[in-house]
Amino acid sequence: MEQEEVFTLSLRYYNVVIQPAEFHQTDNYVELMEKVFRGGEAIATGSDKVTKMRLLDIANDIMHGQLINYSTLSTKNWYDDNADRVVEHDTEPNLYPNAREWDFYFMPEKHRMAVIIKRGISWSQFEKYFTKVFEQACEELSFDNVQFNRVTTSQGLEEIFKLDTINSLEIEVSYSNNDNNDAFTTAIDDEFKDSNVSLLKAKAVGTKEHPIKLKKEGNSVLNSLLNLTRNNGFAKAKGKEGRNSKTINTRDFPQISKLVRVSANSIFTRVKDAINSIID
Repeated sequence: MEQEEVFTLSLRYYNVVIQPAEFHQTDNYVELMEKVFRGGEAIATGSDKVTKMRLLDIANDIMHGQLINYSTLSTKNWYDDNADRVVEHDTEPNLYPNAREWDFYFMPEKHRMAVIIKRGISWSQFEKYFTKVFEQACEELSFDNVQFNRVTTSQGLEEIFKLDTINSLEIEVSYSNNDNNDAFTTAIDDEFKDSNVSLLKAKAVGTKEHPIKLKKEGNSVLNSLLNLTRNNGFAKAKGKEGRNSKTINTRDFPQISKLVRVSANSIFTRVKDAINSIID
């Protein structure tokens, strides 16, 4: 019997939150992703880059999708190095260079997306694509908004707490998918929902003589907002550790999982287990 090929892959994660909170049902997340796929629109994600979704299927309660990213050539003017002059050159109208395939898995029940890390993937373009297509889908669906946030580890927050002094602290956060473990954080999150706060942007500033004080232990509004940023936004702190000035952005600490001995037959289940593991 021929042995099944196995491989290793790494994943990064995103949290998808439909707003308002009354639309947090699994079917709505399925409808959202299918709407994006059926639209099939190519989105400008860079100065000469375009991205669109070319594949979407579902198995074992998890969706697999693939984006295609490529360059566009909007000019006929080319430089001929041998002749040292500008010449006109026509290209095939349906052929585009520098094509890259980016695979992702989306679990509607948990509202989380796992993206396969590979060489050449542009995270800024990936995020710009989904931010834009989700915005367009909301215009046809009955949703107010869709928040699309990078899932981060606790290390970013720990680096902020390690700062000896904090001069400024920026927080951008939206409410969650009702999956918080801390009671005080849940209370703040619920207040966001009850008050229809789609997105909170806050900046705290201290002085040279009296910098910002953060308490790692205990309940506080700042701590709860920071906890929410791990799945629903980001925090950025500027301060000093010793004599060294530092800027810490939690987005620079993405949640990453490595899966070994994955096969074509097991990948849906393995990715589903990985998504569950970062939530539980």
